[in-house]
Amino acid sequence: MERVFAGLIMVSTFYFKLRTRIYAGYIITGGIALLMVLLAYFSVMSLFGEFKHFTEHGESALRGQELSRNVVELQRSADLFMQDGQVSGARQAAYISERVQRILLQLEQGGQPEVQERVESIRQHLNIYTSTFEDVKRQRQRRAELVEQRIADHASEVNRLLQAYRRLQGSGRAAPVDQLAELETALLRVEQGASRYFYTLDGRHITRMQQWMRESRQLMSGFALLEIRPEAQALLDAMLQSLQNYEAVILEAVQRTRGYMYLVNVVMAAEADEMLYQTQYLAELIQAEMKNIEEQAVAEMRWTGQWVLWICLGLLVLVLLLSYLIGHSVADPIRSLAKTFMDLARGKDSTSIERQDADDELGELARAAEVFRSKNQETRQLLASFQALSSELEQKVADRTQELEQANARLEALSNTDSLTGLANRRLFDQVLEREWARVERSGEPLAAIMMDVDYFKLYNDHYGHLAGDDCLKAIADELQLQLKRATDLAARYGGEEFVMLLQNTDLEGALRVAESIRQAVEQLHLPHVESPMGQVSLSLGVALHTRDCPAQDRHWLVRQADEALYCAKEGGRNRVCAWPQVGSIGRSESSSGRSDH
Repeated sequence: MERVFAGLIMVSTFYFKLRTRIYAGYIITGGIALLMVLLAYFSVMSLFGEFKHFTEHGESALRGQELSRNVVELQRSADLFMQDGQVSGARQAAYISERVQRILLQLEQGGQPEVQERVESIRQHLNIYTSTFEDVKRQRQRRAELVEQRIADHASEVNRLLQAYRRLQGSGRAAPVDQLAELETALLRVEQGASRYFYTLDGRHITRMQQWMRESRQLMSGFALLEIRPEAQALLDAMLQSLQNYEAVILEAVQRTRGYMYLVNVVMAAEADEMLYQTQYLAELIQAEMKNIEEQAVAEMRWTGQWVLWICLGLLVLVLLLSYLIGHSVADPIRSLAKTFMDLARGKDSTSIERQDADDELGELARAAEVFRSKNQETRQLLASFQALSSELEQKVADRTQELEQANARLEALSNTDSLTGLANRRLFDQVLEREWARVERSGEPLAAIMMDVDYFKLYNDHYGHLAGDDCLKAIADELQLQLKRATDLAARYGGEEFVMLLQNTDLEGALRVAESIRQAVEQLHLPHVESPMGQVSLSLGVALHTRDCPAQDRHWLVRQADEALYCAKEGGRNRVCAWPQVGSIGRSESSSGRSDH
């Protein structure tokens, strides 16, 4: 190897002058420095592109979270209008719907095909939801017109004709007085049945109303057979026609009400749940894409660092070889200057450089050495800047990833928690029920369910207001949380004023003790309720048990049996606990007074 280097030095010394060799060294050194600068530039630009790509997906993830929040807010605004008829709720829902459309458009632009497919699915469900909401507003307006005005007008018209007919009965030749009183009673019960239906939405009241309507027509027809006076006959015909119109308006209002409730409870609820599911799935897609980008960025940074390191090492070897050749190609009088080049090539910036002021080739060589030293310093500075920038980018990527993980955790908690009470929501309850049902089938351990309903809660809301009703539900929810003794048990808001609790590995006797403890705890809250016969807020509870030997078809069987037991508790006087299949109840109750409990 030494002989090879010696031969190269002799050849270069023989064929090339010192100035030529130095110029060649300048050119090669400058080219190497330029190559390293370009290498650093393109490496930084590549990392910047990956960071920009990651940032864009981070913004998409934030839009996905904003989309989920707006979907929940849209449903809340629509529910506000449907419950109280507030125009502000309808306007807010329209504004939120437009905002969701804008977010969907932003997510669709430049997104992956699967993301665009999910966005289009959400847009379709949103369009159905908004169009259905418009139908609901029209149905509500028409129903209000029928219930609040037209039904009352027809009832007044029938009563007016009846009073006119009564005045014609002075002679007593036609309808007896007791039959007229019976007709008045039947018409009054028709009016009461219609009113109770629209207040309670119980179909049994409509059936009774139709029975009293038939009895009223039969009485009028009997009067018509007895009448021989033309004016009385005409008055009875008008009463029959008015009664038919009265019944038609009531039935139309019933159909409007059923259509309105179907749109609200079935169509809009299903579309809202589907939008929430799709937005959650969209957020998961974006999160997976961000994780993939992060892994690619880290891999590319690692590969770029290794590649730059090897190239720099190769260039350093080339510089060392060049310095060695040029240094040893100079004669003995300039050996010290050759040694200086070797020191500079090894990175010794503190080495003194002599003869820089000379006007010969050695002076030019000394000045070239100074340039060489400055270039080395510049290269090291560029490398230091590159390393600092790489560290900063890695830190920013780590910070953004942590923020997204925290945001996704909050979104997951929001999707599984009831916003009013803080308990588990219906969605989480269904998931836990499915898991526990499978566990019962595997292990044979019993699973108990307790369905709870606040007694006379509709009357409570009507008397104290919905805000007080919300506070009442929160207080009961807090008490349920205190009653949970094991981490495996679950308390959830099932819907409205209904709550449900799942008790793992608990027999019927144990579940009854827990239910009675809950009933007593709520009773001891002493929340006043003047519309309740008990004088305070109380609970009715139904308990059901599932074991491997139960004739169950699916997991909803347990909920249905608990609901049947709850119905028995209601029928038994409320403020008590009933169980399935056990007959009877425990607890105490005052008289139900015949009121409806909603």
